[in-house]
Amino acid sequence: MVVEYERTLDDLIWFNQFHIAHSPSIKRQILLWRISFSLLTVFLSLGVMYLISRNKPLSYLAYTISVIGGFFIFLIYPSLNRSSIIRRTRKLLSEGDNKPILGHQTITVLPEGLFCKTYSGESRLNWSSIHKIEGDKTYIFLYISAINAIIIPKRAFLTKKSEEEFMNLIDIYRRLI
Repeated sequence: MVVEYERTLDDLIWFNQFHIAHSPSIKRQILLWRISFSLLTVFLSLGVMYLISRNKPLSYLAYTISVIGGFFIFLIYPSLNRSSIIRRTRKLLSEGDNKPILGHQTITVLPEGLFCKTYSGESRLNWSSIHKIEGDKTYIFLYISAINAIIIPKRAFLTKKSEEEFMNLIDIYRRLI
């Protein structure tokens, strides 16, 4: 079975977002940063209000505003982080020549593995190279390392049946190893 598609910058960005959303270590790190920035917001706002009030005791309103500000930062941090990841990924991929990872992709499913062909060359992966298969409503990710995957957009399949045939074939061949 052969699957052909054009890999775009948006495909790579989607994979990065998917991976970050599903990586336990990154999720822990993001939670830690959310909590840290929230607490920093509370303490900095209290410090500024204390300096503005000329060393007088702060009112309950000042504490309330600081806590609400910290809570607000806690709530918006995921979307700020997501937009930052998108912006950084776009910037990284705009540097230099990215023809090897963007553009036309051809993936052929063979009994011995996957044969991948791009603008820059060809590669062959044994089934043992694929240690995890994940996906969502838009993509299939064939993980070949902890942070790298073959990204197959579901738009590459003409029908839902052809997508299912592709996945069944991969499942059959992977079981044989």
